[in-house]
Amino acid sequence: MKLLHLLPLVVFVVGVGAGKISEQENEQTQLICGKKADGYSRKVINGEYVKKGEHPWAVSVYTRYYDEKNESQFIYGPGTMISSRHIIKFNSLFYSTKNLNLSGREYTGYKGICEGDNLIVPQELLSRFDVDLEYLNDMNGNREFRNTIAKVTVINGCKQLLASNPMILELVAPLENSTVPVCISNSARNWERVSGFSVYGLNITGRLVSGRFRPIECSASAPFSCAEASNKSSQGLCTGDYGGSAITKINHRHVMLGFYASGNYECQGNTETMDPFKFVNLGHYRKEICETTGVCVPPPEEDVTPGPRTEAPSTTAAPEEDTTAHYSVNGEEIKAETFAPLIISNSSTEGDIINGDGGEVIKAETFEPMEIDHRGSTRADRIRDIHIHIHLTK
Repeated sequence: MKLLHLLPLVVFVVGVGAGKISEQENEQTQLICGKKADGYSRKVINGEYVKKGEHPWAVSVYTRYYDEKNESQFIYGPGTMISSRHIIKFNSLFYSTKNLNLSGREYTGYKGICEGDNLIVPQELLSRFDVDLEYLNDMNGNREFRNTIAKVTVINGCKQLLASNPMILELVAPLENSTVPVCISNSARNWERVSGFSVYGLNITGRLVSGRFRPIECSASAPFSCAEASNKSSQGLCTGDYGGSAITKINHRHVMLGFYASGNYECQGNTETMDPFKFVNLGHYRKEICETTGVCVPPPEEDVTPGPRTEAPSTTAAPEEDTTAHYSVNGEEIKAETFAPLIISNSSTEGDIINGDGGEVIKAETFEPMEIDHRGSTRADRIRDIHIHIHLTK
């Protein structure tokens, strides 16, 4: 497969951005995403063409640049619809925020704009992009660029600008009402949980092809994960497939696990000796995709943990109250210590003594008279009058 095609193009004026999808649109996206596709497997290298309906979320992304002779050329590669207005692909274009370079072929003279950690492509360059739906026929060499792109964002591009950064293309309007976005992975661990997946790319004529692959362990660190062809004797990936999605079924939905980002440059190489193919694992970018596009999926169960308990705000302690109760019996004073205020339920408080000022409750309990001699006398018999005085000093 080849990534580069050199053809003349026409420039059009850029449109106005549409923004993130709303919460209601996201709910609708999650209801329909990943539902339309059959189970055919195609070979990417030396393989057959994709049939209609296999990858209804597949998109071809075109980027125009000017060569050394100032002649208009373009490169193209695969992208994936994740909503009716958003396409995701890998950053095959920009390697510096100071002077945006279109895939190493043209230094545009424009600087990237930072929105937080994300890199935003200036509006002056949006006319350099165009997208179309999956190709079932050979690419038309006379095709003209259209006004389809409202915004281009490279996630985390202002932190570190690499080819592995996911690039989000926001559309001016949906491509077709009949298209279906793919669901996106909500966990990096989904990669190792599946037995296999399909990967699609574009062949030299621009038509869509795909093949079966399986996850394998490798030395790559996050956000990468690795895969190999299920049939290494005939299948493989090469430069023309960069950005091609790894699609699998999870809970009867087609889910995008990631996209091909690094590996074989020899499209005619020996597939049996190819090194593992590196993919950007989209599970690492679940939150960033949500913040950028409004396409939000629930976090994985392993990430849902009870939040920290909220402590009451610290306040300056008020002076302690003297809540000692003073009882006197025949002039003798008895001190009884009280406790912190009680919380009164809706049940009856009959028999309680309530201090209305502070809401403090002192529980008063009664006991049967206790015998103090063999005649059955009680203290109540001997002392007729008992005077109780309670003093609550604020």
